[in-house]
Amino acid sequence: MSDSINRTLRLKSIHYASGRRKDFEASPIEVMLTTIFGKAGSVLERHHPPTPILESDEWHCFAHRKGRRNGAFEFEYCTYRPGNIPQQMTLDLGTEDIALEARPIVDPVTGELLELVSAVQILAIGQILLVESVKGNGGVQVLSRYLTQMIRRYVDKTHPRLYLTDIGTHSLREALVRGGGAVSVVANMVHVARPNKAIFGSRLSTARQGIRNTELFRAEWRSKGGLNDDDVLKAFEESESEVGIQDAIIYLKNGNRLKDLDHYVVKKAVKVRDIGHRNPARGEVRYELRQYREELSSVQDGHRVINEHGMIVMRHREVDE
Repeated sequence: MSDSINRTLRLKSIHYASGRRKDFEASPIEVMLTTIFGKAGSVLERHHPPTPILESDEWHCFAHRKGRRNGAFEFEYCTYRPGNIPQQMTLDLGTEDIALEARPIVDPVTGELLELVSAVQILAIGQILLVESVKGNGGVQVLSRYLTQMIRRYVDKTHPRLYLTDIGTHSLREALVRGGGAVSVVANMVHVARPNKAIFGSRLSTARQGIRNTELFRAEWRSKGGLNDDDVLKAFEESESEVGIQDAIIYLKNGNRLKDLDHYVVKKAVKVRDIGHRNPARGEVRYELRQYREELSSVQDGHRVINEHGMIVMRHREVDE
């Protein structure tokens, strides 16, 4: 049995849908989180929705186990859906059929009902989050919504909505260059994007709503002479966020295409100790997040991704400079 478990750490850039608020200046995320935890002393006060809804399909979220290290704010972010119980079985594969049952999970000592929860570690500083990536916890959409609610509840009632995007690596631009540039970008939209500064998501959302009952809207930008690389990379970043675009495919001049864009985002695979039943050691994940922050802020090949304050300094237009 393996005593280690794989985890992926992702860099998320923080953005705000400030709209017409030209004077809006965002506070560093660690400052707002300090305010939130300072005003909300209990988990219930840091819970969204404010009151748990029993047997709900809505994701419930809370943050706890705060920490500070070298200017960054660390916390554990948890999600669950009350009363959602997966089906279980007795592993008897010699029978023709197996009985599947959804039995409540009960604490053997107290007899109280237990909820299934997903917990991830997050390091926040400046305009970025470093997130332990886990499937099945609602994703960045739920995390963005949770942070927005907490900021509005304890920092500023009128604060713009927060949303998160991935950052493309240098290798994505290099792939565009090797392919002779992009001649086409195809973007799919499944859900309507909320109004924000996301150029592609907002414009596609407006077009999608032109015909009611649309389940999937697809748009394509095409140019025989080649599309603007910076705009192509911007579309890619929006496709990796929660602003409405489900995915984007980049077609290159040499005939190849870039479809698995997850390969080009800034992320890191790590191994940490398994404390049992495929659960990672919390302290080791936090240590790896700190190490990753150091790597991202270190200059490599003349470039670095963030500075010591968590501000993004790697921009696509600066890659070749």
